[in-house]
Amino acid sequence: VLKLDHNELRSLPKDLFFLHSLKELHAAFNFITDLPPDIHMHKKLEVVDLKRNLLRQLPDVKHELESWFPSLRRLDVSHNKLEVVPQVLRRGRVKEVNLDNNNI
Repeated sequence: VLKLDHNELRSLPKDLFFLHSLKELHAAFNFITDLPPDIHMHKKLEVVDLKRNLLRQLPDVKHELESWFPSLRRLDVSHNKLEVVPQVLRRGRVKEVNLDNNNI
């Protein structure tokens, strides 16, 4: 579990990708505007909490849906600036998704 809440982050640390056994990422209440393009490839992440940031979009994959957070169970991106629901979330593989208070 990595907790980065309330740190005034503008982006996620690049070292995140070296934490191969990371299962939970909590980075709520920051100023994150974009996610690294390959974050969805992190194979063991089960919980991603990015609520109350400034995200305008999430990484989306059109052809390799299995590679989009393959272990993800819960995603909280509420209170951001998202304008579109990624196609992969419409497939229903993630059990719990919170998209409240966005621009969707």
